Amino acid sequence: MRIKKVIAILVILLLSTGIVFAQDTKKEESIEELYLSNPNVRYAYEISMAEDRDDKLLAIDEIGRLIDEGVSAQDEQQIAMILEDLASQGTTVIIRENGRVTNYYPDVRWEACRILAKVQSDEGKKRAVKALVNVLRQDDDPIVKAKAVLALGEIGTNQDNTAARAIATAVTEQDYMAPNNNFAMSSIIALEKLSDSDDGITDASVLSALVKIMQGNYSRTVKNKAREVLDTLRRKQSENK
Repeated sequence: MRIKKVIAILVILLLSTGIVFAQDTKKEESIEELYLSNPNVRYAYEISMAEDRDDKLLAIDEIGRLIDEGVSAQDEQQIAMILEDLASQGTTVIIRENGRVTNYYPDVRWEACRILAKVQSDEGKKRAVKALVNVLRQDDDPIVKAKAVLALGEIGTNQDNTAARAIATAVTEQDYMAPNNNFAMSSIIALEKLSDSDDGITDASVLSALVKIMQGNYSRTVKNKAREVLDTLRRKQSENK
């Protein structure tokens, strides 16, 4: 009787292991299927995973073409994930060889930001905004950051002031002695577009960032644009009270 019980327990354990294994396999397959669902998206994904800079730029071009031709909302969400990875090359996605970073590709990052601005679906936009906000937090290249803020302005989504606050923070963190006029102007333009969006801008840090630009070591053109947008924001906020 005792032997039969031991055998029964062993059978149950083996069956349980098989079930767990099957569940894990199914989970792995479902993740893979996210890219298999559209062979063109999978093709772009596989190219993007290559270490070569030119291959990554080719993947971005392919993704831009796919968005222009039209893809599903699910495809756009996956595309935004691929672009998020490309926009992080050399900053948070780092490959080292003999202690040296071999994938520091600013041009890949700024092109990825530019294409993120093209997504159309709500889910794709949410993922794109998340990726672009992370770029502003993590990147040190002013051209990449300028592309990121312009993309946020083009997407035009400012739920909970997430995009506007990220732009304002990036502006205030600029080097006061040697600020970048291009990044500042790009930020002002992006904030202007977000203020015209359905979400609008209600975060006070945006006003502070614009004042800082007006008082900073920027060109007169940049300062005048900052004043123009600041006046517009103040007027809109007073009208909404």
